[in-house]
Amino acid sequence: QATKAVMFAKKIRETEARIDKLERDLKAESNHRSVMEGFRKLSDLDEASLIEHEKFAGLFIKNPVEPPAGGRDEYVADYSGLVQEVQSQMSRIDQEKNRRLEAITSDQEKLAHGEVQSLVKQEQFKSALDKLDEYKGKFEQGNFANLRTFVDNSAKQAWESAEKYATSRYTDYQSPGIPKAIGEQALRDARARLQQVVDRFGVDEYVSQAKALLEKYPNP
Repeated sequence: QATKAVMFAKKIRETEARIDKLERDLKAESNHRSVMEGFRKLSDLDEASLIEHEKFAGLFIKNPVEPPAGGRDEYVADYSGLVQEVQSQMSRIDQEKNRRLEAITSDQEKLAHGEVQSLVKQEQFKSALDKLDEYKGKFEQGNFANLRTFVDNSAKQAWESAEKYATSRYTDYQSPGIPKAIGEQALRDARARLQQVVDRFGVDEYVSQAKALLEKYPNP
């Protein structure tokens, strides 16, 4: 029985590696489909969705399996074909952003749009709102209402995406039978994304929710 137990444990360990590879394949393919769908409807995306798409595509290029988790060179190598296809499309985002910028007639609004968009891309939403207040103070006749809506919608979408990702990775961590190392990495990924919200967003509504989840998740 002891010999059978050892053999059985060995087979389980061999199966774990194959299952892990299959799960990575499925995630990379799903992420790739999402990114390419964004490129197909690029001109139809609102400002907030366009920035969110740009962020996700950039993260995918660095880590096609778990984009929000940060760069993983081995994943880039494993899925180089998918990564290269996304890379070949990235210039279209700049073209679309330039097209929209050229449609703005006011110089002040153009300048504000560029600076605010840069802050939103970095998930510095409170700083973006402060920048808008600064422009409004200098140019009282300027029309910055659409930019404020853009920042608010971007923050909402970014939080919903972060919460969904953290919850998904925490679910992975809690999955019965998941190998310890993989489970612990999933937990670190979940906590890291929530910590980014706390460190970057600056919007109390979302920071408080991120902190509440962090308190619920164990700290490995």
